[in-house]
Amino acid sequence: MKAESNVVRLPITSTEDNPSTSRDGLYFEDIRQTLSEELNEFFSVTHKTLERNAWELTRSIIADRNLVRAEIESKIHPKLRSELKSEIHEMARAASQQNWDGEDAMPIELRTERFAQEVADQLPAYIEDPDVSVTPHGEVDFDWIVSTKTMLSVSACPDGNLAFAGLFEGNARVDGIEPWTGELPSLIKGCFERFNRLRGKDRTI
Repeated sequence: MKAESNVVRLPITSTEDNPSTSRDGLYFEDIRQTLSEELNEFFSVTHKTLERNAWELTRSIIADRNLVRAEIESKIHPKLRSELKSEIHEMARAASQQNWDGEDAMPIELRTERFAQEVADQLPAYIEDPDVSVTPHGEVDFDWIVSTKTMLSVSACPDGNLAFAGLFEGNARVDGIEPWTGELPSLIKGCFERFNRLRGKDRTI
C-alpha cells in the first residue's frame, strides 16, 4: 500500500470561472494600453521638438559662422561698393537742385552725397547692395526688401544722422536715429546681423 503524499493541491480556477478576477485583468490591461499609448505620444512629440530645436540651432550656428567669416574677409579684402557709389553719385547729381521733382523737393547736398558714400563703404560685406533712392527731404535711402515681412531701411540725412527702420518676420519692428561717427552704430550693425539671419527664410513677396 502506497503512502499518501503531503503535497497540497489547490484547485485551478480560470478567470472565466471568477468574474471578479476577469474584470480586474481587463482593467489593468486597459491601464497598460493607455499608458503605452501616452508614452508613445510623449516620446514622439519630444523627438519632434528636439529635432526642430536642433535644426534651428544648426541654422543659427551656420549663420553666425558665415557672419564671422564675412567680417574677417571684409577686413582683409574690403569690398569696394563701386557700382553702389556710382549710383549714389548719379542720383544725387540728378537731384542737386531745389524742386528737382517739380514738387518743391529739397536738393541732395554735396555733403549728404559724401555722407551716403561713407555709409556705403561701411556696409557689412555679407550684405548685398541695397536699392538706392533720394527723397524730397534731401535724404539718400538704402533699402533691403526680402518680403513684406522682412525689410530694412537706412537713410543718410542732411543733418549728419542715420535714420533706420526694420521689420523682422512681420512682428518685430525697430526704428531710430543715430549720429554718424565715421562707422556704423552698433544698433544698426545689430539690425544688419538680424536681417542677415532672416533673409533666407522667406524670399516671396
